[in-house]
Amino acid sequence: MARTDVSDLAFPQWLARVNAVINRMVGLQLDDLADVDTRSAFEDGASPAAFAREVLADEGYEGE
Repeated sequence: MARTDVSDLAFPQWLARVNAVINRMVGLQLDDLADVDTRSAFEDGASPAAFAREVLADEGYEGE
């Protein structure tokens, strides 16, 4: 399956991918964690996976 360029994603799609990564890594959703500025990360071009890892690291989770 071809990967979609992050720049092709709308914000809701990007956010869903962030949630999927967080769920896969620790079984939680973004809403289960401390508030973060998702919109700025999206607008800055962060990949969903990189942003998810950053959020989890800030929360003290170790993993992938």
